Amino acid sequence: MSFWNNIFGAITSVLEETPTLEAGIQNLIYGHNYKSYSQSIEDSSFFIGKRWLEVRDDLDFQEAILHLFKEDGKYLRILDGDVIPGTWEKDVKGFFIKIGREYEFYEPVFLDDNYFIMRKHGNIIPKGIRPYFMIVIERRAKGREWPELLNMLFEDYQEGRSTPFGLIIMFVIMLGILLYSIL
Repeated sequence: MSFWNNIFGAITSVLEETPTLEAGIQNLIYGHNYKSYSQSIEDSSFFIGKRWLEVRDDLDFQEAILHLFKEDGKYLRILDGDVIPGTWEKDVKGFFIKIGREYEFYEPVFLDDNYFIMRKHGNIIPKGIRPYFMIVIERRAKGREWPELLNMLFEDYQEGRSTPFGLIIMFVIMLGILLYSIL
């Protein structure tokens, strides 16, 4: 944490605990307006050639699923070391992933150097399908659960949000000291 966050920590907001990954993503992205920090999927450098680990809030989910997006449109889903080839493409402000005969369409929710969060298109919740597909850079995600990863994402951008406030307070204090010393 930055110096200002340590001093003015009580002033900065805190990411509320949520019971599910879905609620946590909605709270962070929409409740705290993190959508504004997201990069565009048009800039493929944010996701191409990186090792992305899938994150879920399902207690029965114990597998390590690694996702790799290649520059030529090739996609690899690696489930506990077993490779399943597929393809990916960007189109109509979304993201198609094809594995075997299955096509899935996702809309980007958030993308940066460490996080790639997408929402599966359609009214899928009544069907029992997970609405969000969250993948995190492997070195960051390894050994961590979803609440800790969402908190890390929250903290990544909190430092940038609180610094201007801290600078204003510091300026007011310095101005007060200067005026006091003159009088």
